Amino acid sequence: MKLKLLTICLFFLVSIPVFSQQFELSTIFSKIKYKDETDVKEFNKKIKSVYPLKGLDVILNYKYENSFNELCRKIDGLILRVEEILDMHPVAFKINIKIFSSKKDMEKYFLKEFGYRKKDLIAFYVPAKNTIYVRIDKINEHILAHEIAHAVINRNFLIKPSEKIQELLCHYVDINLKKTHPENVPY
Repeated sequence: MKLKLLTICLFFLVSIPVFSQQFELSTIFSKIKYKDETDVKEFNKKIKSVYPLKGLDVILNYKYENSFNELCRKIDGLILRVEEILDMHPVAFKINIKIFSSKKDMEKYFLKEFGYRKKDLIAFYVPAKNTIYVRIDKINEHILAHEIAHAVINRNFLIKPSEKIQELLCHYVDINLKKTHPENVPY
């Protein structure tokens, strides 16, 4: 009997999946959760543009010594750019970003968390967890900016706008981000 119970317990411990071993990288405005270093390096490659930090560069002294520092700088700059486009600057804004290595890992996590399957997810934002979930094989800075916009909008309003209004605002961010690459933004 005890052996059966022990076997069942071990089975459930072994089957605890995705993100059982998780690492965290903190930026000014985010916490990035990932499974291994290669995920961070790949995520860094996918976020191409570096947006100005409006004077914070000097204070923070970001140096591109490695992918981790470079990614921190890119994510913080992108968040500031989204806030600027929306003209919304929530106080003490900090978002969680969880990186998945594969489509399978993300779908497995989604099923576990929400109780149903959703295929072909690339990224999504869950306001209750203040978390953006991304799949590194398909993510780019525009998709990430869209999800960041959802987070900014949700933090900025006491009464949340409808989903349609949020999507319009996020689309507005997409359009303006494409128009204004870092080389063209006067700072």
